[in-house]
Amino acid sequence: MFGLGKKKTGESSDKPAKKSSNKKSSGGSAVWKTWLINHGEKVGLSLFTLFAFYLIYSGLTTRAYERSRTPEVLSSRSLAAKQEIETGKHPIEYPQPNDFRKAVIGARQELDFTPYKFGHIVQKGTPVSGEKRGDPEVFSPLE
Repeated sequence: MFGLGKKKTGESSDKPAKKSSNKKSSGGSAVWKTWLINHGEKVGLSLFTLFAFYLIYSGLTTRAYERSRTPEVLSSRSLAAKQEIETGKHPIEYPQPNDFRKAVIGARQELDFTPYKFGHIVQKGTPVSGEKRGDPEVFSPLE
């Protein structure tokens, strides 16, 4: 069927088959290509299977849901914590609210510039014109 297996009448079977010279002799690249063609599906299937087993294992080893965590128990615990906070028995201390009025009044007043004045800096007289430059004098702190 379709001409497979039939020999033409003019051909003789004595001639050896011609080898194609189109193959590149690039060393191992042809070996890897044939290996991938023959085993690529197997590698992909094994990776997929390993990933599926990992997901199943991680799903089976997760911590179970605690049956004691019902909405009623959780709401009673939250109400007890709220009552502790309101009565002051809770260990958390909350800061006092800010006094914004005092902060605004302080911001509208003029600043005291006495810490920024230059009166405490010692000023030396002008050096003599013939004097050579030397090491600077280090003065002791005033305060």
